[in-house]
Amino acid sequence: MEVFFMGANTGSWLRRADVGVPLCVAYRHLADLKGELPRAVVPWMLDSGGFNQVTTHGGYTTSPRDYVRAVKRFADEIGSLRWAACQDWMCEPPALASSGASVRCHQRWSIENYLSLRFLEGAPDGRSLFVPPLQGDGRDAFLRHVDEFDRYGIDLTRAPLVSVGSVCRMQSTLEIGRVLPLWPVSA
Repeated sequence: MEVFFMGANTGSWLRRADVGVPLCVAYRHLADLKGELPRAVVPWMLDSGGFNQVTTHGGYTTSPRDYVRAVKRFADEIGSLRWAACQDWMCEPPALASSGASVRCHQRWSIENYLSLRFLEGAPDGRSLFVPPLQGDGRDAFLRHVDEFDRYGIDLTRAPLVSVGSVCRMQSTLEIGRVLPLWPVSA
């Protein structure tokens, strides 16, 4: 399984064999395309574009139902989609300020969206393109979010993949070293 996906600022990169690495493409880059979607020649993952949605609009402008429809279309028409991010709620200060909600609310909304997307996806074999998202603003908040998933009956240790969000602004701090070692990485 790929563990690193390079960000692409356009969906057209999916058809470029010379890229040679798995790509991360934002929902808006594909949803706004007119005509035929690119056929992927590399593995890729779909980013919901949540940071921009939440900080710009205070929430998502695409309904969960429409997002699931788009993800299914992208999987079918583009191919090679490994996983899709939920419409999760990041916990960086700009996102919290824009929504007017707390870290705990964003964490709860992230779990509820994950469950909603999986239900709407209706994967008959139980496998889902959507992965559970962890959000927080520090180590204790991430641990609290793991516990909250458990209260919803979701054991993250059994999930094949878990996304960890809200870490961009931690990358140059010591806190990132306290957050990421919480989850073992398997090869």
